[in-house]
Amino acid sequence: MLKFSTLKTSLSLLFGLLFFNIFAAENEPSVKNKKLKIGINISPDIAFRQISLNDNQYGIYLKEEKDRIDRPKASYSVGLNVCYDFKSWLGAEIGVQYASRGYNRSIQELVYEDMTIVKVRGSEDFHYVDIPMKVNFTLGKSKVRFFSSVGIAPNFLIKYEIKSTLFDEDKTYKTRHNYTSKMNRINVSPLVSVGIDWKVNSKMNLRVEPTFRYGLINTFNGTYNEHLYSAGINVSYYFGVK
Repeated sequence: MLKFSTLKTSLSLLFGLLFFNIFAAENEPSVKNKKLKIGINISPDIAFRQISLNDNQYGIYLKEEKDRIDRPKASYSVGLNVCYDFKSWLGAEIGVQYASRGYNRSIQELVYEDMTIVKVRGSEDFHYVDIPMKVNFTLGKSKVRFFSSVGIAPNFLIKYEIKSTLFDEDKTYKTRHNYTSKMNRINVSPLVSVGIDWKVNSKMNLRVEPTFRYGLINTFNGTYNEHLYSAGINVSYYFGVK
């Protein structure tokens, strides 16, 4: 599974490619971009969930408890994309993304029968592979242009686990439990964004866009409805190949 070190490596690669191409393109005349581009993207996000009630009579109690202890968590997505421009203002894009989503649990105190008090905190972590498919619209002819995108992304759950850390006076215990089989394995997120496209040279584009992702399907079929969502800033680097 991808760790935080993978995110740091991807960020280093992205900005390394960016600065290399900027220096290489300082004296290059302005020309049209390549129609076919391959890109990488990184999106630092804040993730959480929305809970609503259904017909189950016990859902209200679970919702109240989760609203009390659940907190947003830092997350991210990273991936590869292929983009083709049919016109200077119109293009299509498809990609494959790894996405980390979920939420944290605030620190709670547990009291055992012998009156021992233990503090525990945790998180619920969802790991997805997304397949974003979207249409891009670009406005302007200068190096810095505005663009917007619309599309959809099927989300395929590859792992769901609950992590817990227990603290007592002497030791720290960490546990993790995999409950992937109990969750809905497929979700769908609509894609709508507006951002800035920087045409660095004839082969390179850099795009920056605020993002918001919302899962339309419940994470599981149970006593309440839960939908994951995340918001962040997506940074994409594209290199023209044709």
